[in-house]
Amino acid sequence: DIEIRARRRTNELQAAGQSVMFRDVLADMQARDARDRGRTIAPLRAVEDAKQINTSDMDADQVFIAALAYIETTGT
Repeated sequence: DIEIRARRRTNELQAAGQSVMFRDVLADMQARDARDRGRTIAPLRAVEDAKQINTSDMDADQVFIAALAYIETTGT
């Protein structure tokens, strides 16, 4: 969810002392995602059989653990 990503990024930037607003971070992320999906060379998109992990409510360690568990379970 892009709004959760933007909220997390806003909090990170503010914790680092930067003065940013959620709506600006969200707009920047939306523009970047659209640009990345629309580029001619290597557009951002998942392959058909990609395993997707909803990371909205996970920190980096939790994402790693979920990915590792999937790999260990499936062997891929």
